[in-house]
Amino acid sequence: MLFLLLFLHLSTEVRSNICSKNVLFAEEVVQLYDQDRRTKTKETSVTFNIGLKETVCFEISGDANNNYKNEKYELTFVDVESIFTYKNSYDFAVGKPDVTCICDCPGLEDHCSPNRNSCVEDGRRQDGTCYNYYKGDEVSDGCGIFSPMGSAEICCSIGFEPFDNERYRAFEISTPVTRGSFHLETSTKGGTPVFNRTFAADLDKGSKLFIESVAVSFETPGKTIPIPDGWYFGRATSTEVLTNVKINGLNEWDINRLGWLKYDDVDELQYLPTEVKPVFSANTVNCKENAVDVKFASDYSNRQIVEAKSLEEYYASTVESAVRMDNKRDLVVSFRQFDKMKAMLTFSGARSVVQHYSHSSFSDFMGIAVLDKHSNRVLNITVYQAKGTLHGTMKIGGESVESFDFTMENIGSTDPRCCGAYRLHQLHTDHSVVQ
Repeated sequence: MLFLLLFLHLSTEVRSNICSKNVLFAEEVVQLYDQDRRTKTKETSVTFNIGLKETVCFEISGDANNNYKNEKYELTFVDVESIFTYKNSYDFAVGKPDVTCICDCPGLEDHCSPNRNSCVEDGRRQDGTCYNYYKGDEVSDGCGIFSPMGSAEICCSIGFEPFDNERYRAFEISTPVTRGSFHLETSTKGGTPVFNRTFAADLDKGSKLFIESVAVSFETPGKTIPIPDGWYFGRATSTEVLTNVKINGLNEWDINRLGWLKYDDVDELQYLPTEVKPVFSANTVNCKENAVDVKFASDYSNRQIVEAKSLEEYYASTVESAVRMDNKRDLVVSFRQFDKMKAMLTFSGARSVVQHYSHSSFSDFMGIAVLDKHSNRVLNITVYQAKGTLHGTMKIGGESVESFDFTMENIGSTDPRCCGAYRLHQLHTDHSVVQ
């Protein structure tokens, strides 16, 4: 066990409102309105790229004729979500085999033959949920004096029931509709609020809208959704979304994938018996006592459920939340990372623009030192709600001092418990710092 006396210090200016230091362009635009090109008006456009959770701040002046007031503007890219509509869906169970077998000794009354309908004889339903199995030329162990008279035969009826009495829902998604939420607020030069508005923008096709007297437009970054098309699933009684496993399509019945034991329209379980035959085997242990060793080569258990991961865990760096809305046949995904959007705000008049931006900031940090199997001391630093360049120092046992700097994009969130844990540095036995 490693005991380290470790002191960490991170410094930067902490601010509640973080104005990003994005590149901002301002230009004057002259619009001509009539055919004689006599009537004209001037506009000022402010263009910049804005990332998710970022705020761009600037001050715009009045024009030369004092037609407009000096005002401060703050535009925040609040969140982004994609809505995936289900293409197909079905309910299924994780199958647990329920097998009944008999072994027929040679030379006695014939109870087992290729024509025996074991499903009927064993009282099982004949609706596709039972499979008849026959095997001849089996060793006749346990049949006593009848053993030399020939081979034994095995007849089985194979059924399945829910492994854990849990019902699951599989669904297929494709290209989503993606919308961003933005917040625009303005104030006078003295700080008196003028207006604030939260609005949505189409990120697939781009958007142009008017907020008060300001024209706001966004250019689409294109399709940047990290979640691929395909099948996902979750418990039918929850809104969770699980992945990391192979799932059958609507008309697929592969027993090595989830979803081969489907519920039909009347809530009866169905599977494809021909998929069972290649993976099932039965061998005699003691035929007289009907002792038969039954094996499945397929993984029909709940191991796949255990190995499944939530969409938030599987795409931890990009997905913030994923919620199924089965009543609407929608999957709603919110993101913690997204490509920067090109935004443009257009104002009336020829006006000057001054950009404002905040210093680097963070809300909290934590350092954990561990000892790996190679006796290297590893220091993991987690910084919360951080932006910009941070400066750090550390002392080890009071003997030496290390300094380090690192820079990160804005990963700010309103939830201080989450936020982009950054594992940044490793501190090895030579006290060197590796970023």
